[in-house]
Amino acid sequence: MSARITISTGVTLPPYGHYLMTNNSTTSGPYSGVVAGDQVYGTGIADNGGMALKDAGGNIIDQVGMASTSAYKEGAILTPMSANADQSYQRKQGGAADSGDNAADFALVTPSNPQNSASAVTSLNCATPTPTVTPTPTETPTSTPTNTATPTSTPTNTATPTATATATSTSTPTVVVTPAPPNVYINEVDADQTGTDTAEFIELFDGGTGNVSLNGYVLVLFNGSNDQAYRVIDLTGMTTNSSGFFVVGNSGVKAAQR
Repeated sequence: MSARITISTGVTLPPYGHYLMTNNSTTSGPYSGVVAGDQVYGTGIADNGGMALKDAGGNIIDQVGMASTSAYKEGAILTPMSANADQSYQRKQGGAADSGDNAADFALVTPSNPQNSASAVTSLNCATPTPTVTPTPTETPTSTPTNTATPTSTPTNTATPTATATATSTSTPTVVVTPAPPNVYINEVDADQTGTDTAEFIELFDGGTGNVSLNGYVLVLFNGSNDQAYRVIDLTGMTTNSSGFFVVGNSGVKAAQR
């Protein structure tokens, strides 16, 4: 086992970002894809081998294997590649699948789909805000003592004192609810037309609230044939219109974000 490449000092990646390392060997390569590599290495990888990503201390961060005898693998291995073809294994769900089982987490992609640090970031982290309930108990003691003595003097010398004490303690909890932002959902989709698809669109709707910020929302388009994300549209800085709609579409769709 030997190190194929040491990632250059200072390299940082955003969440779900990419970094492409390519083989420049003239005997077992070289890489000829149209997407440029971020860094190169000079010794090829066996078709039925395995690989690991390690930190500076030698600890394994991630590993993938294509043989049961490989020192590096997680769970069930991937099927070895047996032909010189334009193909690759790619992590499912836009890079988010990580169950600790290589066979379950990766899919064979033909043709291959290399992505480098300049490629679009693939993000599936579209969390929906939830209401926050903060109970604030308020103690309101009310004490109203009443002491009434009414002496009555009669020829028979009768005194009738009356004492009345009333104490009331009331605890009233106050619940403060922070309303969640309006839910934004996919309202209408046109994915195909006759001839060229110049009028495809995706319509979002906020329920009619209107002028709702789309900061933090990301629209991810998937290819159903291989379960891979092929386009990611960041909606940060956008808002729905006054009626609550937002449209993303091709050139033939009027007033759409493209």
